[in-house]
Amino acid sequence: MRGRTSPLRAAPTRCYRRGVADDPARTFTVSARDVVKGAFDAASYPHRHLALVQVAKIGTPAGQLPLVMAAVETLSRLGWELVGFSMENHTVVAVLRRT
Repeated sequence: MRGRTSPLRAAPTRCYRRGVADDPARTFTVSARDVVKGAFDAASYPHRHLALVQVAKIGTPAGQLPLVMAAVETLSRLGWELVGFSMENHTVVAVLRRT
């Protein structure tokens, strides 16, 4: 990935990022919170598929559903479509494909 900038704009490390690395281009993942806050630049993301990941540190994964769906809506306006969804343990994952 030399010469490319990361699609994630200077996001600080947080406890809610468990399982999500700081370089979405390398890990194919981004937190739903980063998408909603505008910290993820979808235009510079080099792959066709992306996993939105959100971990519920308190409560159930269902409590993270509005945030994940807001991120899905944000990316759908940028040419992404939802192709898969999972709620396991304390993690919500939405898989999207660039159209």
